[in-house]
Amino acid sequence: MDEPSPEAGGRKRTFSDRQRVLEEKKLQQQKEEAERLRVEEEKRMKREAKRREKRDKERKEAMRVQRVDEQSRNDMSNYYGQNFSSAQSTLANKTPAKPSTVIMPEYDAFSEGMTPECIMGATDELGELCFFVKWKGTDDADFVPAKKAKIHCPQLVIRYYENIISWK
Repeated sequence: MDEPSPEAGGRKRTFSDRQRVLEEKKLQQQKEEAERLRVEEEKRMKREAKRREKRDKERKEAMRVQRVDEQSRNDMSNYYGQNFSSAQSTLANKTPAKPSTVIMPEYDAFSEGMTPECIMGATDELGELCFFVKWKGTDDADFVPAKKAKIHCPQLVIRYYENIISWK
């Protein structure tokens, strides 16, 4: 038998009282779930902001290195003069110097659970072969070492190579 409860004013709990309690519990659970989702979204946004900041910092560093390299070429040209043939041939045949250390991001998008959408390009400017990978569900793209790309998305690597091959 149902005992009278103080919250029900000393009367027995009826079906509508139980229904109201269940609805309050359900509403409380919905509020908790909404709060949990909000916190998760905040964490995701912070991770994304950190990632963007790190990527921008790396791009700025790469641009700075490129400007220094261009400046050193200009300095050589100014030193030897425009009509000095051996200097011109040396500059024309000079391949861009690769950095002595590999400047690779410490961030690993694969471990974050991101899925690659396509490979947009490839370069070895960072000291090793890297693919420029666009990620699904975002406008972001990052340089990924070819070794990692071959492990995590071999079909995309194969498709990329198939697209750039020109048969004559």
